[in-house]
Amino acid sequence: MNIASFTAHPHEKLSLPALSKLTKTLSPVTFLSFPPLPALSAKLATSTASLDASVSSVLTKQVIPYLSALPTPPAKSSSPFPSTLLDPWLSSTLTALSTLPDPSSKFPVLDLIRLSLARDHTRLSTQPAFLSFLPKLLSQLVLDLDIDSPSHAYLLTSLRLFSNALLSPILTSRLLAPDCLPNLTKLLIRALLDTEEKMRSAGAGLGWSVIAKVYERRIAGEGEGEGEASGVGEEWEVEVAGALLEALGREECSMEVGKLSLIGFLLLANLTDLVCFVSQCIGWQLRSAYLYIDHLSPMSCSRSW
Repeated sequence: MNIASFTAHPHEKLSLPALSKLTKTLSPVTFLSFPPLPALSAKLATSTASLDASVSSVLTKQVIPYLSALPTPPAKSSSPFPSTLLDPWLSSTLTALSTLPDPSSKFPVLDLIRLSLARDHTRLSTQPAFLSFLPKLLSQLVLDLDIDSPSHAYLLTSLRLFSNALLSPILTSRLLAPDCLPNLTKLLIRALLDTEEKMRSAGAGLGWSVIAKVYERRIAGEGEGEGEASGVGEEWEVEVAGALLEALGREECSMEVGKLSLIGFLLLANLTDLVCFVSQCIGWQLRSAYLYIDHLSPMSCSRSW
């Protein structure tokens, strides 16, 4: 594989044409689709009916119109971010997520953030309140979702939200910080090892996206020596590499999960000597996985799901 790295890695000598397609860009896997907003507004009103009326009002009467006004990509909003929207929106979101008893009623609240990041991540990344909101959101999601049987719709929306956040360099740096990355890692590993294929696919997509951003920063010289400052260090790399290898070992039905997991592992193998050592120790297993995933299935992975 032709991946730029600090030193040549033995696995780069393998001919893997399908997997190589994934390495032509380090863009994150994203989830940009918009549902019909009137239907989402009705679902929000029902989901938040047990809360204070002000919470439902903010989400349905302020946030939904804001989303409706966002231009369709590649066009971007040129006006300043609405000054009176963010504080009540973020406060209402945390109130809803921490108060609603049914996890299935929480994901529409969370989907508002995913949608805003899909079309307005540039403006959101300039808002200090939003940057401060991210670690609070992650803490709440881990509390809700790092369990044996999470709400799959809620977990799936969470993964897609943070995948979209990686479109922004500023938000990427925020998510790699020590107060965000451990909880983000818990969510993606939880999904990567889930029993449901759709969940594993989203977990693999987020795993690939986070690792690709770490790799991109390193080869640009931005991440050198930043382990403690960013939250990314050898311990994190080994933890994620182990989860990716376990996912590869378990995977029997999804080539998308296999390919993304394998590419993620390869990027990690170029980041740390310890992971390189581990990969060489089990190189024969990885080589079998490479060839199986690359040559026995069509390329079905999309950059935007």
